[in-house]
Amino acid sequence: IVGSAVVGASTREKMGRGGIRIGQSSNSQSFDGVLDDVRVWRTPKEAKFIATSFKVDLEPTEGLVAMLKFDDPLDYGEDSSSFGNSAEEVSDKVEAVERNTAKTGGARFSGSSSAFVKLTQTETLSLTKAEFTTQMWVKRSRTHAKDPLIGHGTLAEAEAGFDVFIGFTEDDKFVFSISKTDYIELPGFGADDA
Repeated sequence: IVGSAVVGASTREKMGRGGIRIGQSSNSQSFDGVLDDVRVWRTPKEAKFIATSFKVDLEPTEGLVAMLKFDDPLDYGEDSSSFGNSAEEVSDKVEAVERNTAKTGGARFSGSSSAFVKLTQTETLSLTKAEFTTQMWVKRSRTHAKDPLIGHGTLAEAEAGFDVFIGFTEDDKFVFSISKTDYIELPGFGADDA
């Protein structure tokens, strides 16, 4: 899933004061399923790169500002990039997933409103101040439900329409939304389309 968006400076100035939440939206809706290998680049990446690097363990590279492997159940929020953007808070509703042949770990998010990993917005890690790319492995536990993968902003920002939402809608569309504008909207992500 690749797309791009241009957000005006006046909108960007009103966004992103609440930090970045993995597995939770700005208004506390939460993801139900497993996430692994969450990566954020400060640069745009092409679809071919995303497809070929998806199943590869990456070493820290230029532009990679956060890399949460979720391999260490004692420290889900450890950032493996060279920028040190580790989580400031990890909910106790996020649990380890048994290692299997397809993946090397993962974090199970319970779907409760208190299941999240919170990253602090920094100069290097911002979803509102510069171009960025996100990549992650996703396995949903439910369909026909709003499932946020990444949220950025406070509740007040969300209510005012100045937040970032990356995730799934109730009708199983994948959306990338900034300030309630869907810049990417792809239909047809059911239970077997993780």
